[in-house]
Amino acid sequence: MVIAYRPHRHLLEDAVKEVKYFSCMSDMIEYVKADWERFYPNIDVIIGEEEMDDNRIGWHHTRYVCIKTDNYEYPQCVGMCDLASFLENKS
Repeated sequence: MVIAYRPHRHLLEDAVKEVKYFSCMSDMIEYVKADWERFYPNIDVIIGEEEMDDNRIGWHHTRYVCIKTDNYEYPQCVGMCDLASFLENKS
């Protein structure tokens, strides 16, 4: 299993340069949590349920990765992840 994660950046080309790959969802969540807890302690990482296509880079099962903190009323998007596109490409 391969999960790809890219952080939110102003330009997609910058985000793609920072793609990280994980073997399970919990490892990706821990990475995101560690990356943001230095700014916001006690965060929750939320993975969106709805999948969407990002044809610009060939991710077809893309989901939002958000953090929920005490500082904001609503979850804030910090990146995107994709699992199924990488499983399909191995077939």
